[in-house]
Amino acid sequence: MILAIPPEKLYSVARQSPELLWVVPELLDVGQLKSVRFAALDLYLTQELTLPAGHVTLMDNPSKLRVANSQEAKNGIASEYGLSFIDNGKFWPAEDWGKADRGKHFLGVLVGDYGSLDQLDTTLDPDRVDRRDNAPGRIIHDLKKYIQFDAADIDWERSFFRDQKDTPLFVNSVGSWEYRPETRLGGDDRLQPQRPFVRYEQKALNLHLAGDFCRSRIDVVSVEAALVTGITAARAICPDVEPALEPAEADQKDLRHAKELLSGWLEIAAARARTEAPDADD
Repeated sequence: MILAIPPEKLYSVARQSPELLWVVPELLDVGQLKSVRFAALDLYLTQELTLPAGHVTLMDNPSKLRVANSQEAKNGIASEYGLSFIDNGKFWPAEDWGKADRGKHFLGVLVGDYGSLDQLDTTLDPDRVDRRDNAPGRIIHDLKKYIQFDAADIDWERSFFRDQKDTPLFVNSVGSWEYRPETRLGGDDRLQPQRPFVRYEQKALNLHLAGDFCRSRIDVVSVEAALVTGITAARAICPDVEPALEPAEADQKDLRHAKELLSGWLEIAAARARTEAPDADD
């Protein structure tokens, strides 16, 4: 059996499973792991801006990271809500963004410090953006301290806000390693698996876990860590499976052509997602 669920869900399963706890009481250790809420804002801007390529973390003065009561010391970066973003528009062909007036920049904004906003209204609407009890509005207000744009520059129809209320992010904090479960691989060329729960002796040889909260050689909370633990769990169950094939090199022309073919469907999917959003009728 492979369980690939968040640590708080795993703790709930363990707590409600007397038979499982009898075999592996250490599963309750995942209750020591911490998760935080975060949010994401897809923001389309029609006004031409000068923005850097790649991932951008908003920071004012790194020297204030150790200054008590400073914004930098509060969350490790300067913006009020721990904002970072990437301009995905940089990765689209220039001719696509030059069509009509429907887009110059597509900012994928990550809100790392969302705790003070998680009880606010989450409706992304130009009529609510100036309200203090509106989470997307507070985030946009924080972003405008670093990027010069107006509400009129936002393509409200395309932009979308996700509060990720059902998917908190595991925090790999100091001391958490002790409580993180594992399914490890050996160090030989074939990466033969060791038994899961090596610190649990012979208790749960047929139980495997996967997720970014599990121990792995990628000790960073990331999609890559989750993938590695999933592969680890699968290999532990099927030790004789041949290694995965390397993906073929992608041709950039084919990718651009595929994107052109999918662009219409992406617009339909985005419009449907906005229509079916919980707050769409508010």
